[in-house]
Amino acid sequence: MARTGLQWRHLPDEYGKWNSAFRRYRRWVETGGFDAMLETLAEMGRATDRPI
Repeated sequence: MARTGLQWRHLPDEYGKWNSAFRRYRRWVETGGFDAMLETLAEMGRATDRPI
């Protein structure tokens, strides 16, 4: 991260071509899928923070 500044072209190979990953990300942002995913993860985190 510090070396490349998080450039799309420097994604690890296991994510596929950088342009495909970027287009997928943009689609998720435009359709609200990315926000929904983050909200779900936040809810899951809140559920695990409760004392037993």
